[in-house]
Amino acid sequence: MYFIILTIVASLTLSVIMLVFEKRGNVVGRFVAKTFASLFFVMSAFVASILASEFDILFLAIVQALLLSMLGDIFLCIEHIASDANIKIMRLIGTSFFLTAHLAYFIVFALFAGTFNYWLLMIVLFLPAIIFALEKLKVLKLGALTVPAALYAAIIGAMLSGAINLFSAAQSIGSAIIFAAALLFVISDTSLLLYNFGPRKHFALRISCIIPYYTAQCLFALSILFL
Repeated sequence: MYFIILTIVASLTLSVIMLVFEKRGNVVGRFVAKTFASLFFVMSAFVASILASEFDILFLAIVQALLLSMLGDIFLCIEHIASDANIKIMRLIGTSFFLTAHLAYFIVFALFAGTFNYWLLMIVLFLPAIIFALEKLKVLKLGALTVPAALYAAIIGAMLSGAINLFSAAQSIGSAIIFAAALLFVISDTSLLLYNFGPRKHFALRISCIIPYYTAQCLFALSILFL
């Protein structure tokens, strides 16, 4: 348990250090800090799965989702130090890892719940509708990326609906932690969207993207002990 706490603290601390490097324009320091911050939340989940149930397949699936997220972090961070010719490739690979991780979370949450309230899938339609509305209102300037962003929002909506469904079905400490983590994920991705495509690039949006993101991933790792 102490090791899990230490790795979570290390992950969150490194996420703050990463923001400091980013603010100072140190791309190499940012890359190193972000990579290790992600590695630590994967390590915490792996150890938690051992302590919880001797490699239960569903717990290992959460570890796998966190590992996919870590790979997404690495490739999206590489784009800042990659050559211009490789930036789009790095971005596509990184985003693909994240999409796969979110789908993995959705499947795992549904399997843990053992049942599913299909009305919750309305969230999958609601979040993309918000994307289209904000683009129409010119709050976001997505252009040709409007449809891809809406599809990504739909997958985030699926993950959130899975977390809500699990909390509704189980009402346990673990499911409450997962629900909180899913909400933090939505906050993180909303901040990222506003930062990249909103009217102004406020650094506060980077803070409200990175801190909730790493907190969410650490909570997903911690939830293994309580499911």
